[in-house]
Amino acid sequence: EETRAAVDKAYVAQSGWAALTARERSDVLWRWHQLIIDHAGDLAAILTAEMGKPLAEAMSEVSHAAAYLQWYAEEANRVYGETISAPSTDRRMLVIKQPIGVVGTITPWNFPASMVAR
Repeated sequence: EETRAAVDKAYVAQSGWAALTARERSDVLWRWHQLIIDHAGDLAAILTAEMGKPLAEAMSEVSHAAAYLQWYAEEANRVYGETISAPSTDRRMLVIKQPIGVVGTITPWNFPASMVAR
């Protein structure tokens, strides 16, 4: 029930995200990355309090989450179509990447920050 409600809300919000340019999406991801870096200590403390994870491991997880977001922010500017070989010389084939939309996932519980960032 909670998952369905979350997916429904994300579906409504997705149209706003889809309207952004690749550069604007990249900027959003960079801001998220910076917020994680700025609040790494607090985020690690929350992971430790909620999961009993050692603080050093929690800091490592937060760092990995930030690294994922950095990679995605950089990739957002490089998402474009690819021309691939066609069966004849007078034609071109173009692969265009398009989002599949909102999905709900069940992820492992032991690395929550990394799973959200991925």
